[in-house]
Amino acid sequence: MSGTSFEFNDDWKQFMDVSYDGFMISDSEGRIVYLNPASERMDGVRKEDILGRHARDLKDEGVYETSVTEEVFRTRRPSNVMESKDDRQLLITGMPIFERGKIKWVVINMRDFTELNNIQRDVEKARRQAEVYKRELDDLAGQIFLSKNGVVFNSSIMRKILSLLERIAPTDVTVLLE
Repeated sequence: MSGTSFEFNDDWKQFMDVSYDGFMISDSEGRIVYLNPASERMDGVRKEDILGRHARDLKDEGVYETSVTEEVFRTRRPSNVMESKDDRQLLITGMPIFERGKIKWVVINMRDFTELNNIQRDVEKARRQAEVYKRELDDLAGQIFLSKNGVVFNSSIMRKILSLLERIAPTDVTVLLE
């Protein structure tokens, strides 16, 4: 491994280990020095196969589609990429941490947007179905009118007559229907 040592207290490691988001940390040479369980799950890799390896080599071997770590080193800026992996949509963000003007660490955060995207699709599908039902109800309401007295009809003339009857019913007016 490189001359850079990687140590952080056990509390921080435990915080990152229980995170739902994936975390990966690379040292100043781009070697993976930390990988949390969520990252292993999302990437489908084992920590033992990744730790101490260079991010570029892992990309060249096809373990990773893209190397956000390499992009961070190239641009010296934060980098984001959306990646599909095993039917999952991952947002991968790399953040450089500088020391004396040089990148000391690259912290990679992986967030799985698959469930959120599925929920969004389900909500959109339900919204479209609700619109279909509303149009069908509007069509039915325009075709059939049920009065308070249970009269069923399908005629605009009858609709007008029943509307008139409902307006004059509370009064003592005599009405002749023909």
